[in-house]
Amino acid sequence: MKKVVSLLVVLMLIFSTTAVFAEEISVYVNGEKIEFDRGPQMAEDTVLVPVRFVAEKLGSTVHWDGETQTVFLSQGSDFSMIQIGNSTMFRDSEEVALKKAPVLNIDRTLVDFTVFENAFNAKVTWDKENSTVTIEK
Repeated sequence: MKKVVSLLVVLMLIFSTTAVFAEEISVYVNGEKIEFDRGPQMAEDTVLVPVRFVAEKLGSTVHWDGETQTVFLSQGSDFSMIQIGNSTMFRDSEEVALKKAPVLNIDRTLVDFTVFENAFNAKVTWDKENSTVTIEK
């Protein structure tokens, strides 16, 4: 019985630590901290961020097609398309391989932050020590 209780305590600590870490990821766009209703998450050593919040802060128009689970991003003459579960992003007429396919978390599309490098030619850095993503354009 003691082993079972000990195992449960260890599992609770692991999962609570992971959840706290995920909530502490900060994202800055052009020097301004972004506030999310549901924040960034870690998935297999990849930071995933809600695409709409960041894209709009970068001046992009965002459109969601729920039927095809596709996000369309446009900024000036640049056009990009990403789809839930598809590790290929389309930028204008070019295919771009993504590190991780976009995922749907409740009603938010989460993407690898490098999507912004590809879609907007933004400079993206990940500071692992401080759990901070910085995006500059």
